[in-house]
Amino acid sequence: MLLILTTGEEIEEEEMEGLQEEVVTSEEQFEMKAFIMSFSSPRIIQVYGLLLTLWKTNDIHTNHCIIKMLHRITVQVSRF
Repeated sequence: MLLILTTGEEIEEEEMEGLQEEVVTSEEQFEMKAFIMSFSSPRIIQVYGLLLTLWKTNDIHTNHCIIKMLHRITVQVSRF
């Protein structure tokens, strides 16, 4: 197979394989507790509270997500 670049340069498929970047992946331990605790700052809790003042006009799913996150934060904080 022959590829023609916009510069007019021709590259064969074998040469193209050498030009491809090597993709490197790595796994890391995800710290769920630290992630949840990052949402427990007073400012974030205040915003959740403000969102709940609109509970009547919020979508049911929105209210569920707010309560669920507050529950997760409470459970994580109580484990310390």
